[in-house]
Amino acid sequence: MSTTALPQPISGVSSNRETVLETVFPGVATTFLGRLIGSVMGAVHGVGPLPVRLVALVIVGAIFAPLGALLYFYTKVVGSYYVVTNRTVQQRTVLSQVMTKQVNLADVDSVEVQLQDGYDFHLCGDVVLLNSRGDELLVIPAIQYPKRLAHVILESRDARMQSDASLKHMQARG
Repeated sequence: MSTTALPQPISGVSSNRETVLETVFPGVATTFLGRLIGSVMGAVHGVGPLPVRLVALVIVGAIFAPLGALLYFYTKVVGSYYVVTNRTVQQRTVLSQVMTKQVNLADVDSVEVQLQDGYDFHLCGDVVLLNSRGDELLVIPAIQYPKRLAHVILESRDARMQSDASLKHMQARG
């Protein structure tokens, strides 16, 4: 008696429907002022011994807190968010939830993570989707843990390609 395990379906991959895998919102570092706050707070982080550094971070943080709160409100209400599905990566507006841009996973050849000034303090980076010619398809700005999101997108793309190839093979058999 054979105990060979049957291949299991790939999570989130369907041949006939689109499934949301992840939704991400950019941070305040999306804006110039957010990057400026990150640069200043990062510079303060390198000041003197630990007790002096903590006092400096609290003082400078208290000064920037109202501006940071306004930037947070602005990015979460007026900005965009990004949805990774089993077929596409979509850019949508927060207020109206209208899709403003869409990239098919099959068109993504590689994913790069880029850092800008002020991103270190915020622990974020830009996720850039590239096609086979190296052209930018979509930039997802100021995402926390950008390497993790890049990995999710590449794994989703690979799963989509494998699923499409398997479906094509099964259809060819009749």
